Amino acid sequence: VNPVPSGSLTSTPFTTATTASICDGSSITFTATPGSGNTYNFKVNGTSVQVPSTSNTFTTTTLTNPSVVTVDVANASGCTTTFNAIAVTVNPPPSGTIAITENSGAINNSEICLGSSATYTFSNTGYTTYVWKINGTTKPGSGNIFTTTELTNTTDVVTVTVTSGS
Repeated sequence: VNPVPSGSLTSTPFTTATTASICDGSSITFTATPGSGNTYNFKVNGTSVQVPSTSNTFTTTTLTNPSVVTVDVANASGCTTTFNAIAVTVNPPPSGTIAITENSGAINNSEICLGSSATYTFSNTGYTTYVWKINGTTKPGSGNIFTTTELTNTTDVVTVTVTSGS
């Protein structure tokens, strides 16, 4: 009597033993417990996603909701088992727009006098972090509203990187 392979399937990033959460388009790697002479057939929602091989890892950036990843493992004796399933939640990226208000010269005409303040507002609130930058340099502050007096020329670019925490 030959034993069936034993082990488990894990993911990086990791949420729990049976769930994972990623942002849309992010990379996630699944790793099956390695074994001597084993072959691995990774599946997403029951469909094989790679040719069975001796590689015990599967990496993807193309999962959608809902996605359940499993792996069928066969040992050198030909005995096969399926390791635990991992349900993956794919979260949409943060979205929104930036609005600017200023009161130098003609109010809110997008022309700012040197040294005057400009306030930028990201339209959606409730995200984990907001990192504001001027010309690629991170500026102090947090939240969806950023006020600056540092704009010095017409080519200055203000951006915000938003993290949803999912």
